[in-house]
Amino acid sequence: MKLTIQFPLEDAIIAEPELAVLEGMKADEPLSHRMEDRLVSYIHRHLSLTAGGASLPLTLYDARIQTAYHDHVGYFPQIVTQWRTASIEIEPNSLVLKYDAVMHEVRNHRVTVRFLMRNRDARQIAEFGFFDAEKGIPLDLRATGLE
Repeated sequence: MKLTIQFPLEDAIIAEPELAVLEGMKADEPLSHRMEDRLVSYIHRHLSLTAGGASLPLTLYDARIQTAYHDHVGYFPQIVTQWRTASIEIEPNSLVLKYDAVMHEVRNHRVTVRFLMRNRDARQIAEFGFFDAEKGIPLDLRATGLE
């Protein structure tokens, strides 16, 4: 299973000032090991994924700055991270996501969780904000057609 987490660099710096070292990075340039370690340390404090109550360890395999566009703000740099977890058999309704990176400081930050289908379509399975995040968000993969 793979997980992509992305958020605006500017918001990440508000939430974790140590990430300001990323400001000078060029788009699509891989992060140095030192910068990657800082990012992993921050995200691990704000992210957990469980299946049936058992923790699923997440390993970062790519992190970079990318340019994104939004109609209201124009172009902006965002941090894009790619994570993987061990391939294990899970029940489609047993995943719980706890995630409050950035939103623990930037309260209007929202999370949208999409499941990438085999045909490469992304199907939204959850959306939440800070106050819902602390409870943990059940991710029911049955909504994607998986049984």
